[in-house]
Amino acid sequence: MIPHFETIAYPGWAEACAQAGFTLIDPRGTPADVIGAIARADLVLTESLHGAILADVYGVPWIAFGCSRNLSTSKWVDWLATLSLDFSTTLVPPPNAAQLLRFGKRAEPFGTTLTFTLDEAMREYAGRMNQIEKTGYGPPGGPRAWVKSVVAAVPPLQRLLGYSPARTAEALTALAARPTSLSQEARRDSLRDRMMEKLYALDRSMR
Repeated sequence: MIPHFETIAYPGWAEACAQAGFTLIDPRGTPADVIGAIARADLVLTESLHGAILADVYGVPWIAFGCSRNLSTSKWVDWLATLSLDFSTTLVPPPNAAQLLRFGKRAEPFGTTLTFTLDEAMREYAGRMNQIEKTGYGPPGGPRAWVKSVVAAVPPLQRLLGYSPARTAEALTALAARPTSLSQEARRDSLRDRMMEKLYALDRSMR
């Protein structure tokens, strides 16, 4: 299971994965460690776009999920269009509510599976950029930062809000039973060959 690199900065993910029986892959690890772990997996649950890309490259089935508004739908749709795949992601409750105070909670309930067309992804991207320009993700100080720090530091408040590693573990277990995504092997081979041709051409032009 691979959270986004900004998501894993919040506590609870190791506990959630342990309770669900999944291996946590920290995207902040070394390239060799991260890529090796993905290549050896039977299934990858990933909030990270690069986790999905690497899983697909190695022919490992993957399932996308999101936890907050920190979801770059336009990037996912752009990549998947090259593979003739649609983008769908399932909302999973994080083990710690602090990240929702940081990035915002989506309006759809957890457990919802969202599917985006290119037009829908670009509209969401425009709205997201407009929100960041107006307010950012929240000021570094002030009442909101104080509330976030308190919620993150006090476990009873986490439970009161309904967020816990156990809840996340249950959602991840349900996620793993959903249909997986994986591009056609012939499509991957074709794209790999085109990439290598471009790299060889670039190498020749620089000699």
